[in-house]
Amino acid sequence: MTAAALAGRRADTPGDTPARFPQKNVRIVEERIAAFFRVESVDRLVCAAACGADLVALSVAEKMDIPALIVLPFSRATFRRVSVIDRPGNWGEIYDRLVDAADRRDDLITLDLAEDDETAFTVGNARIISETRRVDANRKLAIAVWEGSSRGDGDATDELLNEGRRQGFDTASVSTV
Repeated sequence: MTAAALAGRRADTPGDTPARFPQKNVRIVEERIAAFFRVESVDRLVCAAACGADLVALSVAEKMDIPALIVLPFSRATFRRVSVIDRPGNWGEIYDRLVDAADRRDDLITLDLAEDDETAFTVGNARIISETRRVDANRKLAIAVWEGSSRGDGDATDELLNEGRRQGFDTASVSTV
């Protein structure tokens, strides 16, 4: 059994440079994540639910019947506003469906941190890693779904990958470009 902590890029807005997760790549990233989950025998997923990599991975997990735990640093409504519907696409509908389903399964953790808390995503990542550690699994894996390079300080995707590495997780990346 493999338990996976995942973080990744949010969907780009038109004109974002450099491109980190172009909207046109959503389908191919979905296929890459599904193939990765199969090859790595992922049996449990823990992540947030931001537009882009998180919601794509959660959708793949749902299709593959992989249980998923969602960890949100803010209230559901605040997270939806600041990390989901601020980008083009139907991310809000996907978010609502997946978060509602997780809540019904008791697989939703809301940390209720303040929106202006500069450490909120770091705290969220720490909880994602902590919850992944708690899963009874032979292997722990930290996955970054990204273009492959850190934006520097405050890059939540890079932080999750590094924290997973520090805690003895295997690490891997799935490309968004």
